[in-house]
This record gives sequence, structure tokens and C-alpha cells, in this order.
Amino acid sequence: MTAQNDIIAHAVTSEFLESLKTAPINARPEGLREALIDRLSAATPVSARILQAMTRAAEGMLVAAAGLLLAIYHPGFGIDAPAGFYIPVILAVGIAFPLLSELFQLYSVAALLQPLGRMARLLMVWTLIFSAITAVAFISKSGEDYSRFWLASWYVSGIPLLIVTRSITARLTRHWNRHGKFSRHAVLVGGGDSATKLLAALNSSATSDVSVVGIFDDRDDHRSP
Repeated sequence: MTAQNDIIAHAVTSEFLESLKTAPINARPEGLREALIDRLSAATPVSARILQAMTRAAEGMLVAAAGLLLAIYHPGFGIDAPAGFYIPVILAVGIAFPLLSELFQLYSVAALLQPLGRMARLLMVWTLIFSAITAVAFISKSGEDYSRFWLASWYVSGIPLLIVTRSITARLTRHWNRHGKFSRHAVLVGGGDSATKLLAALNSSATSDVSVVGIFDDRDDHRSP
């Protein structure tokens, strides 16, 4: 039952439901299954774990680089406060952001395929990190060592940076997923028009990572062609 729920959770999206309405019901399930098998056979596998690790590393380095560049070009860098006060914060954010994002399941294939559905959670993680920095600076009475303008600029500039990064990652992930590089193999129990429409929808959807490679049905009447 858990496996079924996982497949349904990944397959049923708004795009997927729309494709069910327009799926050709006159297509044969066998032909659709063969098309899916051909697509999977021609696809060069891409490890989802490698993609997730690369996305984590890229986002961590990008947010850290943004903070470092803003600090370097800030007039007070190295004068009002030495670099030793900025670098630990920059490194901490670069490490904490991907770790917290992983805890909120923001690097799953489903999250990378559909970034808009996880954007609020992504921005919540970003805001949580900067709220923690502000709280630590206040409690430790080290607020005078950091530029509030630098911290605010880093927070504001990080939002579009993360949105653009996720959009680019989504385009790449959807392209690979469309060509079967991330597909999970599944089988259908039961045939008929419902199975035909489901196969057609899965085959045409760019946001589903489920590919049906087999159909099991012991009926031999008109319900199971």
C-alpha cells in the first residue's frame, strides 16, 4: 500500500490530471507500453542522488558567493569590521541552507520537477536562517560587528537568486525526466480504457517520474483489450 501511495503522490499532478482528459482512448495499451519501453531503453540513466547532491552543492556555493561578493563591495568590509567577522557567517549560511532544505525535502526529484509548489518552503528556509543570524547577533551582542545593510542586501538578493536557480534546475530535470532518465518502473493490474488513458497520460507528462512497463490482467472480455 505504501508503494501505491508513493506512485500516486508523484503521478497525480494538475498537469497529469489535465492530460487524462485529453488522452486518446482509442490507443492500444500494448502500443503505449512498447513506446514507454523504447523510451526507457534509449535513455542514458541519470542518478537522482547525483543530481540532488549537485543541486545542494550549487545552491550552497551560490548563496555563499552572493554573501561574499556583497561583503567585498560593501564600504565597511575590512574597515569597520574585519573579514574574520564576515567569513564565518558566510560559510555557515552556505552549509546550513542545503542542510535545512534537505530536512524539508526540497531536493527530491518531485521538488526539482515542480519548484513552484515548494517555493514557499524554500523561502521559509532562507528566512529562517537569517532570522537565526539576527537572533544570535542580538543575544551575543555582536550586532555592531556586522553591517545590517549587508545582511539585508544578502537576504533580499538571495530570493531571486534561489528562484532563478530552481527554475533552471527544473528545466534540466524536466528535460531528463521527459526522456526517461529518472523514470521509476511500474506495472498496472487491470486493463481497459482506464489503463489506456493512464498510460497515455504518463507517457505525455513531463512532471511524472513513473513509467509503466507491464500490464497484468486475467480478463479476456472487452474490458481488457
